[in-house]
Amino acid sequence: MSISRPFLTCNASDVEYVNFNDAFETGDIAVQQEAEGLLRVIYDGIYNDTFPIPSEREDISLWLNNLKNGREKGQQLFTTFGRNLDTNNPEIMGFICCRILDDSNCALIEYLVRDKKYSKELRGIEMCEHLEKELQDVNLKINNQPLKAIFWDANNPEKVKYDENNPDPMVDCMAPQKRINIIEQRYGCKKLGFDYIQGPLKPCVTQAEVDERVCEELSLYQFKAKDYRTVTATDLKKFIINYNKATNQENDPRNLKHYSMNRMMNQLLIMEQDNIPIVESEQTEEQRTKISVCSGNN
Repeated sequence: MSISRPFLTCNASDVEYVNFNDAFETGDIAVQQEAEGLLRVIYDGIYNDTFPIPSEREDISLWLNNLKNGREKGQQLFTTFGRNLDTNNPEIMGFICCRILDDSNCALIEYLVRDKKYSKELRGIEMCEHLEKELQDVNLKINNQPLKAIFWDANNPEKVKYDENNPDPMVDCMAPQKRINIIEQRYGCKKLGFDYIQGPLKPCVTQAEVDERVCEELSLYQFKAKDYRTVTATDLKKFIINYNKATNQENDPRNLKHYSMNRMMNQLLIMEQDNIPIVESEQTEEQRTKISVCSGNN
């Protein structure tokens, strides 16, 4: 049984894709093992190379557990694109991982990787739109409601210093401002108007682990913002809460006892109470000021 299928919506006619969720849900042990082997190739290669910052990476064991849990649990969706994906020598062109969060009706593009040498054969937007359709279908199946938003995080250029003349792969694989220009211009992304903090991507035992794994260098964007106009601050807050449940297993981000996490939750509460738009460019100066002066003391 082949785990790959033709990808018909890109420029190159011989590109294939593998939907790892489909492979794991077959119940066929041989198919699952083949899919796991391909996923490990991706993880050890293009994934680790593209995401060098430890706090922004997940362990492959978490991916495999989520795949075994299935899409009915509202977990992660994985797809890779390339050639010869059913062989021992796969040509990996790109990889995308999304997470759909239970009852928030929102999803997150967690990882998008496309080898730049294939830019004329496979575009990032083609990968995203392929997954967008699946996210819409899965959310309708899980929550019986339409998908309200797809979010995407990116390094904040004001917090991640990157020297293009002397690039450091342990900082980023691309200048953060260049990435933001790309996702805004090509993917219709809009920056959200609050100070996003990514919680630990796995459960922590000690406060020291929490403090080490919290990531304060990211900003959150809304993918194709003009196409998803009904999402509110209440939806966004629910998404943040559910994302932390799914990753670090805390029911409330405040339980992490981290100042910046608390501040983010206070900002979201103000946005919810005052019905403030989530997209930064749609907020008034007065609203942005009210959000910015929030503290994380409680």
